[in-house]
Amino acid sequence: MNIYLDALLFSLLFGLVGWIYSFVKTNVNIVDSMWSLFFIINIACFAQANSISDNQWMIYVLLVIWAVRLSAYLCIRNANKPEDSRYQDIRRNYSPHFPLKSLFIIFVFQAVLALIISYPLYYIFNPIDEQGWNMYMTPEQAARGLELIENIKDDNPDQESSGSCKNLKEFN
Repeated sequence: MNIYLDALLFSLLFGLVGWIYSFVKTNVNIVDSMWSLFFIINIACFAQANSISDNQWMIYVLLVIWAVRLSAYLCIRNANKPEDSRYQDIRRNYSPHFPLKSLFIIFVFQAVLALIISYPLYYIFNPIDEQGWNMYMTPEQAARGLELIENIKDDNPDQESSGSCKNLKEFN
């Protein structure tokens, strides 16, 4: 799980860089362009541990193409434009000290949300058979559990002699 924490750390650092830029520009629109790039950071962290198969490369490359394309489009669209009305509303609602608050309510939030959404990518690049014994049940454990279930006595004190469950209305 250290890989996931690495992704969180690098995403937060990237968010911090974006926040500093927004602080200088007095415009938090940059976070829109950063959104898809958080996924590149996450997938790069997730893919670092193992040799990558052809299918994993395909996912990696497609995600990078999508992220760079979306980020470039948003950078071009938002260039030299005033702050988006969504962020102006947030700025009004969280004044005074919005620049400091925006670090958490916009940049950290976006970084953590992107990490949560990219969680399935973690398992694409780190299959469960490489996660360790505690991540899943072995067939032996399943068979032992079924064996234990079979050995439970049929005479259960929670059931009436007819074999049906007790009337729960009696417990009111």
